[in-house]
This record gives sequence, structure tokens and C-alpha cells, in this order.
Amino acid sequence: MAESYRVENGLFIAGGGGPRPNIAGLFTQKIILHPEVIASVAAVDEEEGLVLLWMNFGNTNSYGPGNALVTFEAFKVWGNEIHAINAFFRTIAKSTPRYWPSLGLE
Repeated sequence: MAESYRVENGLFIAGGGGPRPNIAGLFTQKIILHPEVIASVAAVDEEEGLVLLWMNFGNTNSYGPGNALVTFEAFKVWGNEIHAINAFFRTIAKSTPRYWPSLGLE
């Protein structure tokens, strides 16, 4: 969607729906390959159209030895489309656990 946008750690970084209309779209921004992503659903609110994911992006040789990018990403969904993404992330030890049980997504 043209008005969709992505915010990372408080900064609008992609999508035409934010305050910076001349930035890359959600599907055209350039990112590095993260081949070892472990994603887990943390929460879903179907009435409000909210999904919260926890993701460990694994080893990319980009974040230092033994480290990975780990993020919580909230998605606002309506009409079967993502309209907004708000991600909070930091680099921490790749082995950092989620601290809640998994349904076999690891």
C-alpha cells in the first residue's frame, strides 16, 4: 500500500505513509540477507488488527562475533494488508532466549 510505512527505533525509514515521502517503499528498501531468522509470534489482537513478533535475525557476520540483531516488530493490519510496522531492535548475543515457550518455530 502506498500509505504504508515502517518505523525503526523511532525513525521513519520506509514507506510513503510517513512524514518523509521521498524514502524507499516497504518492498524496495535495501537490507542485508538474514538467513537464520527465528521468528515467534508474541501477541495477536484480531479486533485491533495488531500482531507483535519477536525475531532473532541470527548470524550474518555483521553484528560482531556471537551477536545478532534481535527485534520486536508490531504490525498494524486491516483489509488483509499491513499498513504500519514499528520495530524496536538492538544487537545482543545470538543465543539470547525469548523466555517463553515455542510452538516449534525454532
